[in-house]
Amino acid sequence: MKWISIKDKKPALNSRIIVKDDQDRIKLGWYKAAFNDKESNEDFNIYWILDDYESGERLTNITHWMPLPEVLQKKLTPPSSCEN
Repeated sequence: MKWISIKDKKPALNSRIIVKDDQDRIKLGWYKAAFNDKESNEDFNIYWILDDYESGERLTNITHWMPLPEVLQKKLTPPSSCEN
């Protein structure tokens, strides 16, 4: 599989994917919509989230992504700790 630039195409929402940042660090993550707090003018934002099921850490500076190989895909839900 080849890396897909986020400038060219975004993954489907709630996709479990492999991401690469601007320093070529590779991590397993989610592409997820999450609701903002009440102070925001927007209803929700879309985030790249680390797939560790504990922190729900939002990933930054993502430049590329690729789908997981089919053999690794599981029916999992995104971490709930990132939802407000």
